Amino acid sequence: MTALARDGSKRGWWDAYGQIIPPAYANYLGLEADANYIRTFQSILIPGLLQTEEYSRAVMKANPAMVRDEVVDTLMKVRAERQAILTRDNDPVRFWAIIGESALRTPVGGVEVMRSQLDHLTKMTERPNITLQVLPYSVGAHAGLSGPFLVLSFATPNDSGVVWLENLSSSLYLDTQEEVSGYTLVFDDLRSSALNPADSLEHIARITQELGTKGS
Repeated sequence: MTALARDGSKRGWWDAYGQIIPPAYANYLGLEADANYIRTFQSILIPGLLQTEEYSRAVMKANPAMVRDEVVDTLMKVRAERQAILTRDNDPVRFWAIIGESALRTPVGGVEVMRSQLDHLTKMTERPNITLQVLPYSVGAHAGLSGPFLVLSFATPNDSGVVWLENLSSSLYLDTQEEVSGYTLVFDDLRSSALNPADSLEHIARITQELGTKGS
């Protein structure tokens, strides 16, 4: 049985937000909560699990047609609940993120919000379960040009995992072994192209310093 089928009826904290969370997204939250390893590539935005509250608010409010002002506060609670999988005491999820340089340089919410967001990224990498790599502009064409994605893996034997793709108005799950393997290969290629974790932190520090200059 695939992870998608296994967790389709799973219940959890997200049930309390059923009035604002679409069923497909609730299903994803069940998968995310059950995953033991999450890999993601994000080219334009900071990954949701690593976003600060201020950054998340700015992202949501940038598209009022999709997110009404009256539900932003509730969605922030959902985001905080999601992020707990990274910091929980009991078996926190392993998280590996590759972030495009554009996501680090776009001042979402303004200079101060972005500087705080970059500081938060650096702090989160101090956790042994979190790995972060930056894909710099200098790489040029790369394997992730088709867009962002997440690969969720599970501890269940013979479970190939799930790929989650999201766009402005919908989401798509891929759960065949061939599909998951394909995206895993793309992630591995991006990992090879990106800066190593230590150099990535230095790159983030330089961008943060540049933001400080712009904000002064």
